[in-house]
Amino acid sequence: MGDSNSRYFLNTPQSNPTKSWENSGNCCVDVKDATGENYQLLYSPSEGKVLNVVVFGSGSGTNLRALLDAQKQSKQFKIQAIVSDRKCKCYETAESENIPLIYISFLKFIKNHGTEKATLSLRMQYEEEVIDALEKLNISMDLIFLAGYMRIVTSTLLNRFPNKILNVHPADLSVTDAKGNREYVGANAVYEALLAGEGETCSCVIIVDNGVDTGPIIATGPAVKYTDILPITKESAQRHQEKQKQQSDWPVAVKVIELISQGLVGIGDKKNIFINGIPQREGGYHITKALP
Repeated sequence: MGDSNSRYFLNTPQSNPTKSWENSGNCCVDVKDATGENYQLLYSPSEGKVLNVVVFGSGSGTNLRALLDAQKQSKQFKIQAIVSDRKCKCYETAESENIPLIYISFLKFIKNHGTEKATLSLRMQYEEEVIDALEKLNISMDLIFLAGYMRIVTSTLLNRFPNKILNVHPADLSVTDAKGNREYVGANAVYEALLAGEGETCSCVIIVDNGVDTGPIIATGPAVKYTDILPITKESAQRHQEKQKQQSDWPVAVKVIELISQGLVGIGDKKNIFINGIPQREGGYHITKALP
């Protein structure tokens, strides 16, 4: 497979390749809590069925590896495919684990359209390509998990998979400014949190919406104390973030997948998160222990 191509399919199932992608269902169960607010389970388990997950990744693949390790200990979920927009560790993991892989180089995609500018229109067209590739895979899918996926998804994916796209973010999104806006969003969230004087940071998992890190928080991971040099630099913040991946990203990612696979996570009419029927505060379900 030469690098001149922008699209690869590796380890994809060969049986019935023209079968259209289909949702394995059981995600739209309406429930009402004690206050009268309706909420919808993200997934409702049934006997003999597992939660089918597709992971999107662009980087080191550490969150993907944490999910794969947890999958080996669990019979409740399975990573059915990996989607990558660039050559990265996720790409290599898909090959080594024999997991169906969709690789569509975003940079090559936009260059093939005569530009190097990632316009919204091209980003949406790119996601149509991804959806088309998913539909050609002979798999079922209940959830998309963004594990270090370095693209802001557009309405193309969001409308196709409403309340089914999750992201792990390396900062406490329950912290807001005087206007109620989330304080630590975007790619530099850890560095900005540390510069602001936060002595510890934590990761959280959100349901992705059409804003930047604005979706409902399902859960928040263990807090990780900053122990590196002072004054804080971008390099020390990056070292801290690498430590945070293991101590906060991984536990919250794994726990959220487990909770969803057990049919315990719902989203309300007002975008409130429910865990086992209990409405959660802004920070979602709090996880205090790291993975063993």
